[in-house]
Amino acid sequence: MQKLLKENLSLSQHEANCEIETIFDFCLSWNKTERELKQNQNLPQNILEQIENIVSERLKRIPLQYILGQAYFYGLKLKVNSKVLIPRPETELMVEMALQKLKNINKPKILEIGTGSGCISIALASQLQTQNPQIIATDISPDCLQIAQENAQAHKVQSFINFELADLVNEKHLQTNFDLLISNPPYIAEDEFESLSAEVKCEPYIALITNKGLECFERIAKLNLKTRHILFEFDPKRAEQIQEIFGGTIYLDLNGFKRFLMVCL
Repeated sequence: MQKLLKENLSLSQHEANCEIETIFDFCLSWNKTERELKQNQNLPQNILEQIENIVSERLKRIPLQYILGQAYFYGLKLKVNSKVLIPRPETELMVEMALQKLKNINKPKILEIGTGSGCISIALASQLQTQNPQIIATDISPDCLQIAQENAQAHKVQSFINFELADLVNEKHLQTNFDLLISNPPYIAEDEFESLSAEVKCEPYIALITNKGLECFERIAKLNLKTRHILFEFDPKRAEQIQEIFGGTIYLDLNGFKRFLMVCL
């Protein structure tokens, strides 16, 4: 199965191994020690069929997270489906950066624009519980907000987050003094869509694509929100353009790409 995934999906050996481990973990609920102890045991027929069905779906280039209905982000297991963007490991760095700025603030007020699965707001709420954060998390999609609310409830942080339906942000918050505005908005241009992988094309178009890749950033800038810090994730090739809009400092992701912008006002 590892060979099948590696060759048919053009995965590295490491990527194929990780996907197979994830599938076995999902189907068997074994920890690492149990896997090592039981690796030579014959699996029940129903488990084998379940694994084969998952692999079959994965070979259609459907993201594994959508097949399993779950993804991990900042140590949290989150519900996902094709209505929400799959949380990315690099976005965890943005959470780390946000936590550094908020660590000494009591009752920090946070605005997240485009919450999707809720991964960023939920991770922040989980880490800041003793500081009693007040988080507004918006999204233009009711389907996303439903998933985000379920994820917040699953991790018992729903009391810290107000999920709101909005195109960017509701007018009542334009005069609110926030400690942090954080967003991972759509940043792929329309003419770049066809170049995306089949897996990425499975994700919601509205969460990925904007006119020329800068529209959401330009619209957020025009809001003139009152906030002490602004933190964005973006497409590395637009780093300088986004910095021209907001100023601030560009930070690299783990692969050395320009990925984040931090603005301290």
